[in-house]
Amino acid sequence: MKFLFLGDVTLDRPFKCSDEVSQIVKDYYCIANFEAAVTSQGIQSTKAGRWIRSEVEHLPSLAEHVDAVTIANNHTMDFGEEGLYTTKTELENIGMSSFGAGRNRAEAFEPHRIGDCYIFSVCEN
Repeated sequence: MKFLFLGDVTLDRPFKCSDEVSQIVKDYYCIANFEAAVTSQGIQSTKAGRWIRSEVEHLPSLAEHVDAVTIANNHTMDFGEEGLYTTKTELENIGMSSFGAGRNRAEAFEPHRIGDCYIFSVCEN
């Protein structure tokens, strides 16, 4: 199996790839760093920098090209635990695997398994 890792992805509009990139991506198990909470709820956390939110209606466009997402990053908690839980739920609702954060410590540290390969995703506090 071949893997392709994408950098930061946010969804303020549908996710699109050129025809050329789409042809490349389809030959790989593709994992992206999903860099934003999918929520209209939650309270903005106290932090330096900006808060990033993705729109739920654009998730299916991501699933057309990406097999799984890591959510261990500096924007996962932009809208607190409620934002994280909503993100996890919305990803599950479209059948998208996510890893690197969770509803509890065990879920957060659970590796993403593809066959005999285990992928971990971590982010500093």
